[in-house]
Amino acid sequence: MNRFLSIGAGTLALALMATVASRRAAAAVTIENKELRLVIGDDGRALSLLHKPTGEECLAPGARMPAFAAVRHRGYVQPKVTPAHSVRREGDRLIVTFEPLVSVVTLRLRITDDYIGVTLEKIEGNGAYDQGGAWYSELNEDTLPFDELRFLQLPLKERGQFGAWLNVDFDRHVAVNLLATDPCAKIDSVENPAGRVMRATMVPDVRTAPVGAALIVSAPGKLLQHIDRLEADYGLPRGVRSRESEMAKRSYLEIGEPVTLQNVDRYIDYAHRGGFRLVMIVHGAFAKSPGHFPFRDEYPNGMADLRAVVKK
Repeated sequence: MNRFLSIGAGTLALALMATVASRRAAAAVTIENKELRLVIGDDGRALSLLHKPTGEECLAPGARMPAFAAVRHRGYVQPKVTPAHSVRREGDRLIVTFEPLVSVVTLRLRITDDYIGVTLEKIEGNGAYDQGGAWYSELNEDTLPFDELRFLQLPLKERGQFGAWLNVDFDRHVAVNLLATDPCAKIDSVENPAGRVMRATMVPDVRTAPVGAALIVSAPGKLLQHIDRLEADYGLPRGVRSRESEMAKRSYLEIGEPVTLQNVDRYIDYAHRGGFRLVMIVHGAFAKSPGHFPFRDEYPNGMADLRAVVKK
């Protein structure tokens, strides 16, 4: 009798587990275009990233990494990373919740044949408090309970080649690319034992919302074509067109030391003598440092002086 009950209980447990798994699968969020299919579990974990033309899975096997995470910096100790608690889709928006941070994040989707855009639209509180006792019923830049928000992160399997400038992981068959769709998103990637984790992050000190990124999965030969479409749609500098233009293939004279209205004619003469039709002025030629680019003392009128040099 006891043995029978034990077998029955085990069978019931397996049946319940199967039911839960089935419900989770049904509640999973699927986002796709003609090139890719991204599946995120209702618990916010990335389950699959499929390149549809080849049927190749792009996520690292068994990673189940949260697709969304909030990060709190804690001085000299490791940052506190809180994964998303749940995610659901409502039309063209994803509603992501975080506990115990009691934050609700709304992400707007833009699905095209070339890419899938994800824009952080707003962050709200649900009228509760976090473990530290702070009240977050009205969230803004001053009361956010985190220092960064990873509004998309994907654990990719090893492909062997990585392009840091475009943040693209690729081999002969598939390229996976995560790009910013505005200047305020922080885009990076880190290596892990299984491959590479690509991340799009909002930093409140830069801008809370809107901040966006776009995911592209394609054959390597079609990647620039998709990026070109993205650049046009989001009003970004046309990097692909510049890269593929005849002008970009020509030699240029690079100027890294101070160039001013007083000495620019000398550099123009150098360019003519060397047969250079292009001149590249590096930031050190007019600014004391990168970042905010404060003008050198040789530029008392700031931007007006730089415009005059470039025009000449």
